[in-house]
Amino acid sequence: MIATLTNLDVNVEGGRGIATTQVTYPFNSFCRFGGSLLAAGPNGLYLVRGAADFAGAQIDAFLETFSSELGYDGNKRLRFLYMLVETQGTLKVICTADNVVSRTLTIEPDSTGQQVIKIPVGSKANGASWKIRVENVDGCWFAIKSLSALPIYLSRGRKARRV
Repeated sequence: MIATLTNLDVNVEGGRGIATTQVTYPFNSFCRFGGSLLAAGPNGLYLVRGAADFAGAQIDAFLETFSSELGYDGNKRLRFLYMLVETQGTLKVICTADNVVSRTLTIEPDSTGQQVIKIPVGSKANGASWKIRVENVDGCWFAIKSLSALPIYLSRGRKARRV
């Protein structure tokens, strides 16, 4: 099978293998092998090589963290996320606490190039485990260099509540 496209930017964090995921086309992982870019999906391997099939097509991509207790198994709030990002458009950030979406935000870049964005998650939603998802809007290109959270640990007797 052969898939083609012009610019494919796959950013993988070294050591942990965290990458954005291709969801519009039938593949979800990438590797460079022998000078070629290969894409893999549930239906097989694809050779990524040109612009003919994907010219002008929107590519929806996202980065989603695993559900994490962030070093403490009790309830916690996330006051802020800090994201070092480079993007050519709008991003959507979805924060999930204990498998319930707690906050959805739209992020507009202030400038071109890399920038640190401080994202207010809020002080009302809390839970034991958190998951963060960053999606592109209208297929814009983006690269996340780092994503950090500022957790506020709550006492063990405090119940989780939603807003």
